[in-house]
Amino acid sequence: MKKSILYLFLLLTSFTLGSCKMGLDDLPTFEEAELLNFWFEHREVVEKTAPDGSKYEQVVFTDLKEICSFKQLGESDGYVQCEVVVNTQASPKSLDMSNIVGKATISTAAYIQPIDGSPQLGGLGNFTAPTKYLVTSADQNNAKKYVINVVLK
Repeated sequence: MKKSILYLFLLLTSFTLGSCKMGLDDLPTFEEAELLNFWFEHREVVEKTAPDGSKYEQVVFTDLKEICSFKQLGESDGYVQCEVVVNTQASPKSLDMSNIVGKATISTAAYIQPIDGSPQLGGLGNFTAPTKYLVTSADQNNAKKYVINVVLK
């Protein structure tokens, strides 16, 4: 009896482990390390009044993607030089580029990190001077450095 249970266990184990790869496609390897777009989001704290008359603060988010245009200008000194032109005429608010949120679109499954003291994307940061970012591919075999220069028009 113990022998038949052991054989049954071995049979099920070999079937389970042997079928792990059967019929499955390999997952794609993502080799790109591209910065595809860059724009800003304006965040402002606004004081509001509740129905009971009490005061509270609310953060208002304004996505500025539609008034930002991004382009890559070429490579220089090991960096891809990029420009973000912000149309301040179309901005709903006066922009303070020393206290604004940067956002980016990058290659599938890649990751981006600030370098040389540049602000973290997704949080408030200073974009009055050129900022630098490193985009690394998902397979970690490719990486590119980018410099972002903001132009207000």
